[in-house]
Amino acid sequence: MPLIKAAPDQLEAVEKFRKITGAFIGDSMGVGKTVTAIERDTQLRLDNPELGNGPTLIVSEKIGLDVWLYHLKAMGIPRSEILVIDPKNRAEFEKELDDLREDLFRKRIPYYFFYIVHYDAIRLIQGTLLKTPHPIVWFHIIADEFHMIKSPKSQRTKAFKKIRCRFKTGLTGNPADNKPEDIWSLLHWLYPGKYRSSWRFWNHYLEFEEKFRREWVYNPVTRRKELKLTGYREVVGVVNMGELHKEIEPFYIRRLLTDVVRDMPDKIQVQPPITVDMTPRQRKMYDQMRKKSMARIGDMDSGQFVLTAPAVVAVIQRLQQMALGTLEPRWEAEEGVPDEDVDWEHPQITIAKPSPKLDALMELITHHEEESFIVFTWFRGMADLVEEECKAQGISVVKMHGGVTSHRTELVERFQSGKARIFVGTIATAGKTITLDRAHHVIFTDRSWNPNRNVQAEDRAWRRNQKWPVRIYSIETRDSIDQIRWEKIQSKAEMVDAIANPGKYS
Repeated sequence: MPLIKAAPDQLEAVEKFRKITGAFIGDSMGVGKTVTAIERDTQLRLDNPELGNGPTLIVSEKIGLDVWLYHLKAMGIPRSEILVIDPKNRAEFEKELDDLREDLFRKRIPYYFFYIVHYDAIRLIQGTLLKTPHPIVWFHIIADEFHMIKSPKSQRTKAFKKIRCRFKTGLTGNPADNKPEDIWSLLHWLYPGKYRSSWRFWNHYLEFEEKFRREWVYNPVTRRKELKLTGYREVVGVVNMGELHKEIEPFYIRRLLTDVVRDMPDKIQVQPPITVDMTPRQRKMYDQMRKKSMARIGDMDSGQFVLTAPAVVAVIQRLQQMALGTLEPRWEAEEGVPDEDVDWEHPQITIAKPSPKLDALMELITHHEEESFIVFTWFRGMADLVEEECKAQGISVVKMHGGVTSHRTELVERFQSGKARIFVGTIATAGKTITLDRAHHVIFTDRSWNPNRNVQAEDRAWRRNQKWPVRIYSIETRDSIDQIRWEKIQSKAEMVDAIANPGKYS
């Protein structure tokens, strides 16, 4: 008997998409896009019995592979019909695809019906997928978090869009991810004939300004770096949103969690944010860094950068780290390596105490000693520092970021079962896919510049089965980049929200 059954609102979405080839499920986090997509696959097979034996390809981020395996099994799909493709084992991987190609050509029933793979593996196996004669034509492609293909010129997107299939389902709680123009590439994958021209989309739905940026570019003739003026378009607004929503309505659905679960507890954005002052040493380092970088970069808001974009990002990230705590150099060398062989000029920079943000965080945690917390940060070093301080104060804690080797499901289970009171993680790694609805509070020591990533992280706690209100806190350092970032986040969020949510800004 299946452990998970589709809810009425999920079946409603499946019914809406029965007669079309491409479906865009843009429901917010917690509504249950994964269950809806699997139920749609089942319905497509029932409606198309002549094609019902074809395989389905599920493409996900790496961290979502186990989630898809769990949901398929929980909805009654036998484990023997599911193959989770491990790109590290390239030979076995290609053999399975070659066997599938032969089965389809001979009109035999495939051994597996569901193939789960992550986006980056698509590029590695593109030649195998498209191999002639007899390229694989999938019955159905389910693209999870398909804002991953928002960049039309990236190799990942180009490889993904070449895969052939009969039906498509795209899932994302961030339909216009970081910028309103991001949605065009998603629409182009679903219906490439209708959304052939990105220029039409820009000119009809976006307001933008032509700007220029000075960058250092290497000249292979002179073998020197030269300043070059590069033009680019910056979106400043959206237009004709009512027309866009009417256009995509037949294949697009967007529901918020409160639309489908009427008795959801509140998600409370605690205002104003908790503000702290830097230590004298922090302030001195921060002001020196900012003064030096501004002399080289220019005004961040004007877009007139002298440095290349990667250098600008590096400066901004360093200022963000300085707002978190004291930065300390650390030199790593293998045992027995003489001092003269250590790279003393390029130490690893770590976030250390004293940290006023850490002090404010621990004060909040100890004040609510019977309740559980999720702590999000953008930097591994801050996550390490929070874990270290919790352990020092005898508070049970689990940590998740890209450098942690423990299995994600084990860490989640420890928190959900009450074995750990604090869950600390980076926004990039822990801010999606997982469910942490045991939490009472979510605290951001710093945020992503992408507004949707922040909301996605918040909603790890705010799920269908949440039983109590969830409070969201932000800790900001006064007179720092934290305030600049918040203004940018708010500006982006308004435009992205207008694209994603029908009825707004129409």
